[in-house]
Parts: sequence; C-alpha cells; structure tokens
Amino acid sequence: MGPSKKSLPSAESRERREKLVELLEQEVLEQLGEGSTLEEENDAALDVVNHVLWRREDKRLRSAVTRARRGGRGWQEVCAAEPAIIGDVLRSVGFA
Repeated sequence: MGPSKKSLPSAESRERREKLVELLEQEVLEQLGEGSTLEEENDAALDVVNHVLWRREDKRLRSAVTRARRGGRGWQEVCAAEPAIIGDVLRSVGFA
C-alpha cells in the first residue's frame, strides 16, 4: 500500500517514515537474526507493528479515561475504541 494520491507526505514526514522503517528492520533483525525468510521477517514485522499500535491506543485511552474522570470529554474517545483495549484500560485504572 503506497501513499495516498490525495495528500503526499512532506519531506519531514517521509524522513520520519524512513526512520520508522529502519527501526522496524532493526527490531526484526534483533528478533530473528540473520538468515530468516521473507515470510518470517514479514510476520515478525507485523507483530511489532501490532504491538506498537496496541500501545498507542492504550496510551490514548488512558489519557481519555483520565480526562473523563476529571469531567472532560474523554468518554467519547473511550467509547470509540476497540472493545478489548477498553476493558484492559478500564481494569487498569480501577473502573472494572
């Protein structure tokens, strides 16, 4: 999947994305070592990206729950999140 034709990333964005690719490659190499197949490398890369996205969502939800507990509008974000993540976050902050 390539960049959207609607909005091409800026030079700074392309540099950050390249850095992400480099970091991902380093992580995969550290996990698998040399001599892995392309399929093994892709599976490992997918696992890393899934973990990163899970952590990102977890952090965002924790922030939303904190804002909601303080009377903010965070519940809108919490309600729109993935149900499995919601349960984990709510349990960890003492709501469930």
